[in-house]
Amino acid sequence: AWQTPTEPIDCGNSWTSLRLLTGALAAQPGVTGVLDGDASLRRRPMRRLLQPLRAMGADLIGDTAPVQVSGRRLQGTRHVLTVASAQVKTALLVAGLGAEGATHVREPRPSRDHGERMLRNFGANLLFDGEAWRIEPGGLRSPGEVRVPGDPSSAAFLLAAAVLHPDAELTVTGVCGNPT
Repeated sequence: AWQTPTEPIDCGNSWTSLRLLTGALAAQPGVTGVLDGDASLRRRPMRRLLQPLRAMGADLIGDTAPVQVSGRRLQGTRHVLTVASAQVKTALLVAGLGAEGATHVREPRPSRDHGERMLRNFGANLLFDGEAWRIEPGGLRSPGEVRVPGDPSSAAFLLAAAVLHPDAELTVTGVCGNPT
């Protein structure tokens, strides 16, 4: 059960967290919260996500972090993204779980499919028709144990340091677990 936070939710410098939480909270009637981040996150425009969410009926104040989200019942909508973005796509699909009617997301080219894999693993009614993703409203189930692979951007610092040192040896495992 979602609770309305009494203080802003700090997403730090995680662009993914900010986008996914915006989509999730927008579809939670009665929940109001503020999503914020560090200085770098506050400079990043969010219109590519906020405009489609507003088209679904989302109540959002702000175009960059901090963004105030007042959850409500959304309307399933057909979205045609102009820029391929796994984060925007996943945030819209997550919002579609709480919408009335199906939500469709079409990208100009395929992006990473981490979100689709996660949603299917959690029991979402999600289909790809060859052109667009379609998610039906509904709840999710617990998938049991979930193994989360490492993020390549986190490993990049160690990889760069190893490349710079002539005697370095580095083995990285559990990173890039998804073929996309």
